[in-house]
Amino acid sequence: MLFGITLATQACAIPRYPPRQHGAAMVEFATAALPLLVAGLLVVEAARWHVVRQILNLALLDAARAGATAHARPQVIDDAFEHGLLPLFVPPGQHRSAHARMRADLLEVTRRTGLLPWRIDILAPSGTAYADFGDAALRVDGARGLPVINNDYQAEQHARRRSQGWHDGRGPLSGQTIFEANTLRLRLTYIHAPLVPAVRAVLRAIGAAAPMDQAALRAGMLTMVMEMALPMQSHPVHWPAPQGSYRAARAALGTADPRTRRPGQQDGRWAPFAAPVGAGSERRLPTAPAPRAWPPPQASVAPTVASRLTAPGPAGDAASDLHPAACGVLLCCVE
Repeated sequence: MLFGITLATQACAIPRYPPRQHGAAMVEFATAALPLLVAGLLVVEAARWHVVRQILNLALLDAARAGATAHARPQVIDDAFEHGLLPLFVPPGQHRSAHARMRADLLEVTRRTGLLPWRIDILAPSGTAYADFGDAALRVDGARGLPVINNDYQAEQHARRRSQGWHDGRGPLSGQTIFEANTLRLRLTYIHAPLVPAVRAVLRAIGAAAPMDQAALRAGMLTMVMEMALPMQSHPVHWPAPQGSYRAARAALGTADPRTRRPGQQDGRWAPFAAPVGAGSERRLPTAPAPRAWPPPQASVAPTVASRLTAPGPAGDAASDLHPAACGVLLCCVE
């Protein structure tokens, strides 16, 4: 009887399990969370890269619009582009304004890479286009002696050059038509600093094996390049601009704030900043000239298109060098 009870007790005994292992869930969580964290940071970096590229595209579009209506002046193009960059530096953080933060960030990029933080190159009109289509009789304010391409009556200019034997109206040096010569094409080169430190470390590791001309990559930064083309709305002028960007070249030389400059002080590093309308500028808008009465139809006859294209400007006329600022600008009104 006692032997049977012992066997029954052994058969019904609860099995004994090994002791619990503390910390296993933490290891599993860390193993799964680390890849998720890295993936999340990459998503944040990709989203920021997309936003930066979109803002750069809009800023370059504003710069091209400003240049198209201002005879392709490099300073006007750079000023408009820099103003379009301001959304990238809002809120200003520890800086007193978005402009101050922008200057500090751009100077930091220059300090790390030794390169300009951004630059805009005017690809077109090219020098050969000015050689083919330059109009010596055309005068633009502030551009005495500089090559100028006529933006008016382009269809008539094209037809006239075809009649002169130019194949399809294309210039012998540039190989372009008058329509292509009146197209402003800009190329932007912008150095972008990633937000996530791990991404910068990866870029530095890649840049270590890159060619020596990849200074931005070795500093853990990306170089963005984009182009924009718009038809000119004024006479293009071949301005003697320095190599690189007008504004960025001054940003690499100093941090002087133009708004803190004393009256009459010139530091030679920052161009005067033109505040946009509604940004606190107290400068008055220019007064429009009084309208002039139209001459009666029998008073004079408008010059023909052929005479407009071939007739030289009046010799010795000083006023011919001082066309109004809006001369050659095409305006379109839609009701």
